[in-house]
Amino acid sequence: MQHKRLMVFVALCLLVAGSSFGAVVGKISGVITDAQTKEPLVGVSVSVTGTTLGAMTDANGVFTIINVPVGTYTLKYSSVGFATLEVSNVEVSADLTTYQNHTLTSQATELGKTIQITAERPLIVKDKTNNIAIIRKEEIQALPTRGFEQVVGIQNGVVKMNSNPVVRARGGRESVNTSELNIRGGRPSEVAYYVDGFSQQDPLSGNSTANISNNAIQEVTVIAGGFSAEYGNVASGIVNTITSSGSKAYHGALELVSDNPSDWSGTGYNSFDNNYYSANFNGPIPGLDKG
Repeated sequence: MQHKRLMVFVALCLLVAGSSFGAVVGKISGVITDAQTKEPLVGVSVSVTGTTLGAMTDANGVFTIINVPVGTYTLKYSSVGFATLEVSNVEVSADLTTYQNHTLTSQATELGKTIQITAERPLIVKDKTNNIAIIRKEEIQALPTRGFEQVVGIQNGVVKMNSNPVVRARGGRESVNTSELNIRGGRPSEVAYYVDGFSQQDPLSGNSTANISNNAIQEVTVIAGGFSAEYGNVASGIVNTITSSGSKAYHGALELVSDNPSDWSGTGYNSFDNNYYSANFNGPIPGLDKG
């Protein structure tokens, strides 16, 4: 019995270790100073609204919040004797640091108030030392694409192709083979695919056959060269897909796209076998939502 328990424990450890190969979280860091004296503030409470994540500033006014899931958040800064500050639209990307440097005011006219500001996307990401393309959920929803492979296929330095031509039998249809991605001139098998930290590559061919609905994607990161040592079995590029997390409100979507009915209408139009069926439902699980 003890031997079986040990084997189960080792298997779980290996599973958890394997999930760490692909980054799925980011980090928020910054410096908080006094608006009047420009001196760093110690002991300022920084919390991520709607989560249990947070931190306190140190002697240099620096705070760091790690293991933040990919998404957009509101940060709340509070300290005794200073006005509360709320910063919305703070975007966190996988394997990158979001810097938020702010000042708090101690003026008597501002005490007891909450100052609200909106963060802007920086033009230069400080710790982005390689060629990274980040495509977020809002951009994916606006693109005429289906699945992360089509999103990646339109990025700079990426060529998307089909490995075999489409063969159409008379009076019937044959599905199109899955596409392959070439990044910076490398072979398709030299691209690493990750979904929520887990590798999605075929061990034999090195290609990925994963298919994810647009509504389930939170962010897609394409790294072309210069990637860190945490990624293995890759020589050309990395495609890291992060799926959306649950929300406190119930909502869903249904998408049906097909050109097959054109054959039934008697108009003589040919079908190209373009069929997309997608449905998703999001919300808290009753009894488990801690609000």
